[in-house]
Amino acid sequence: MSSNTETRPSVMTRLHLENWSLPVKLGAVVLVPILLALTLGGLRIADQTHSAADLAARDRYVDLEGQVAAVVEQLQAERDQAAVFVAGNRSGDINALHATFGAVDASAARLQSSVGDPNSLGGSSPRAYNQVKGSLGGLPQLRGEVSNQLDTIGVISNYTGIIGSLNRLDASLDRQLDTPEQAGLASGLGALAEAREQVALQHAVIAVAIAKELVSPTDADTVRAADAQLGSAIDQFRASLTLDQQNRWGGFILDQSTNQFQALKQAALSRVGGLGQLGISAGDWDNAYRAATSDMDRSGDGIRSQ
Repeated sequence: MSSNTETRPSVMTRLHLENWSLPVKLGAVVLVPILLALTLGGLRIADQTHSAADLAARDRYVDLEGQVAAVVEQLQAERDQAAVFVAGNRSGDINALHATFGAVDASAARLQSSVGDPNSLGGSSPRAYNQVKGSLGGLPQLRGEVSNQLDTIGVISNYTGIIGSLNRLDASLDRQLDTPEQAGLASGLGALAEAREQVALQHAVIAVAIAKELVSPTDADTVRAADAQLGSAIDQFRASLTLDQQNRWGGFILDQSTNQFQALKQAALSRVGGLGQLGISAGDWDNAYRAATSDMDRSGDGIRSQ
């Protein structure tokens, strides 16, 4: 009797292509392309799902960054009004100041609602947001002190600290957009926010000086220090963008509005220590500031739209 190894081909022999039956060969010809198509389709779906998730995350950070910028802008306006109110011996329009309080609180509430759980943010953003939340929690006490006891230096300093915490949150959100494609734009946005704050700080200090009809040496030092920070922020903004991007969004640096703001600022600084009118009106100073920051805001909106 013959053994099984003598009467049956081995498994490996049966798997050789030349030993396949015609139906099996035809089935393979049909099946292989189907399997390949299913595999490639699965990979494409996975890639599209990943891309969609990345896009949704980017859109969220862009939206949050815009909301932070809105709170900062409202707080800068509150700082201006509060400082001028104190400079005028608290005899100004308290109702207008309270309306600004409400606008800030509304913007902050929208930001808090949009953030939701801070731990859903990436990187250092949860910690930065919690610092912002603590800073904004101190606003009621600060507002009470504006109405009763703080001097203008204390008002500007306290508001500047709160705004600084928001700009740090802004920078942490920008870093979440720091992909190879968006790295320069994200860095540029952060630099632009810092530049805007330095311009806003200068506006607050000189607005107080106009109300008091005196630019003190301390005021002048604050404005000049802000000038140095502004120059650094502008340098970083330029370094972050390509030449084409600078041409598109860097026009505010040397435009007419910025030049007018700078000219009025220098006129005020030329009167350091001299009691009396500074030669510029509060209206002209406010208009120059609004024009300069509006140009900056348009640049920021353009970058966020990319």
